[in-house]
Amino acid sequence: MAEEIWKGEFDWGYANVPGGAMTITLHPQVIGRGHRMLMLERVIRHFAGHEGVVFDTLGNVARAWKSENPWPQ
Repeated sequence: MAEEIWKGEFDWGYANVPGGAMTITLHPQVIGRGHRMLMLERVIRHFAGHEGVVFDTLGNVARAWKSENPWPQ
């Protein structure tokens, strides 16, 4: 179920929010099982299959946004 939700959220954002960012919280006690790791791999492949998609830290995303949207002087 999470796989379909994440793919659906991504697909909507990709189509409707150019330059947007998507975050996924992965708790180690939940995601660290074999079948869930395979699901995460499928989700990552889905995301990566779209032109212009990059994987980065939220810190880097925030810094890039801040540099592109400076406070008015």
